[in-house]
Amino acid sequence: MDSARANETDAADVLARAKAYPFPRPRSSVVLVGEHVFELVEVEPGELAAGRVRADGELVSLAEVAARAGAPAGDLAAPRRAVLAYGSNASPESLRWKFPDHVSVLPLLRGAAAGVDVVYSAHMSVYGSIPATLQASPATQVEVFVALLTDAQLERMTAWEINAAPERLDGLAVALECAPRPGELTAFVSRHGCLTAEGGEIAVAAVDAESRTYPAMTEPEVLEHARRVSAPDLSLDEFVLEGVRDYARARQYTERLKRSARPFIDPRERPASGEGRTTVRRGGDGKP
Repeated sequence: MDSARANETDAADVLARAKAYPFPRPRSSVVLVGEHVFELVEVEPGELAAGRVRADGELVSLAEVAARAGAPAGDLAAPRRAVLAYGSNASPESLRWKFPDHVSVLPLLRGAAAGVDVVYSAHMSVYGSIPATLQASPATQVEVFVALLTDAQLERMTAWEINAAPERLDGLAVALECAPRPGELTAFVSRHGCLTAEGGEIAVAAVDAESRTYPAMTEPEVLEHARRVSAPDLSLDEFVLEGVRDYARARQYTERLKRSARPFIDPRERPASGEGRTTVRRGGDGKP
């Protein structure tokens, strides 16, 4: 392949990835074990080895699956931190791309958070997407995942999240499908605030929610909105490609998007409805 065609292929890959955010999400709780993804049926966060997963149509222990995959012996016994995963960190595909050497065993517990919604952040990511952040929304229940991370995995995630800061959200109304609500919970929240359109936050259309009050956009739609705000002389593809190839340019976009951004409001400071079991519905066949 000559260099011109290679550049065209690279550009097509960049654009496809940027517009695919927040990337494929499982339809149940899952656990990443090496290169495999298994449905996670039951788990006690303090006793991962005893968790039950569905493998080849049978229920087996997580310890058995991890042993078959050659996961380090101490992985299941290592202390874990509960981290809210609501954007690309809820996608096994994205986690493998971000942390190729840190996904020996990584549970993602599906559930719903009350009193909050997943909205767009006022910045461009290193891979060209307008990514997600959180914002209080008292009437809303939104699909989220809780990632149970070892110290090494959390360190790697923190290093990657250059545009977000870790916030303790202990006590957030989160109901999980296959595990108790975590007593301690961390979330990475945008340092740049929430992107706005016509004075209000913009929900991430690809993330399921009930009683959503913010208007929603898809990723291509929000990229077009961000382009109009921060680089109106460029085409959409030029906007994305220039931001990825020169992150200083992406920072310029971010500075323009931040001018009308709204700050994060802690959802625990507002009353939330529906703190019971998750009621967020999702289409599909129920497979992870």
